Amino acid sequence: MSAIGAIVLDTWRQSRQQAVFVVLGVVSLALCIGASLAVGTRTGSDGEDHIVLFGAEESSDLLESFWNGLYVASVTSEPAGTNEGSSGFVDSAGDTLPALTLSAREQAMMAGSSVPAIQRGAEVYAYWTANILYTLSMWLFIIACSGYFPAMLEGGAIDMVLAKPLRRWKIYLGKYLGGLGLFSMLMLISYSLVFLGLGFRSGVWVFGVLAVLPLQIMVAALLYAMIAVFGVHTRSPLLSTVVGLALYIVVDTGMGALLAAQKSGVFARMGWGGLDKIAELYPILMPNFTLLKEQALLSTLNVPLMTWPPFATAFVWIVASLGLGCWRFSRTDY
Repeated sequence: MSAIGAIVLDTWRQSRQQAVFVVLGVVSLALCIGASLAVGTRTGSDGEDHIVLFGAEESSDLLESFWNGLYVASVTSEPAGTNEGSSGFVDSAGDTLPALTLSAREQAMMAGSSVPAIQRGAEVYAYWTANILYTLSMWLFIIACSGYFPAMLEGGAIDMVLAKPLRRWKIYLGKYLGGLGLFSMLMLISYSLVFLGLGFRSGVWVFGVLAVLPLQIMVAALLYAMIAVFGVHTRSPLLSTVVGLALYIVVDTGMGALLAAQKSGVFARMGWGGLDKIAELYPILMPNFTLLKEQALLSTLNVPLMTWPPFATAFVWIVASLGLGCWRFSRTDY
């Protein structure tokens, strides 16, 4: 077995002893199985088949109307529920958009109406399920992975690791790949259960739900790479968890609000040129976790839309964080 492989397996053994990772596995699998069992089908008065939840016939109308609004908003970049004739819309990336004509919305709705009702219901249900699974699993993964490196650096544990004839960068990458690999395996099982359960229960195979997996793994890889740097530096699982949650929730939400304010012209009107410049540079220099999540979830819908620049920025940050972490781990005397 390779040196990195041995570290990966050691990380997996460590994960089995972590209560939070066990909770992550149980919650994810229970959610996927429960979501599959809730799905059913019915034939409506229009002669079409529809998705229903828990046998409630009115749920099909809710699913399909939500799909229509989300589809139109995604294709036209117009927020759902916006009044006709208004202007200055701000999309999820913070870009100001011109007002859309009624014909543009009508064209989007006509294109969406060509999708069978049962497929619309299945796609939006996959979107909801993936959204919940994505959110819960990322929160729990942040808590779980925050303890990997601090635990390795505890007295006695690090002595056993460094006693092995391994280069430190291999130890670091092995620990990183071990935690990320285990999470990836769990998410593969979870999204496969959603795909298979929804397919067998409804007869609609939403392949887009499987596309959420690699996009979420990339976000998890980015967060773990950043958290690992703090774990090596502070050796504290608690501080690493706080930093990870702050990066994922607090900082990203705050920066999203900053972008929206900048694109709406607030900073320009107030004469705050510094904040205006920061908001312009942020999408280029910093990863946007909210936008990355939105792009991943849109994979479940029949929407021909994907913005790749946020993923390019995320990839650069993964490489930079891993490089910094390896350098820090190699240069520190334990």
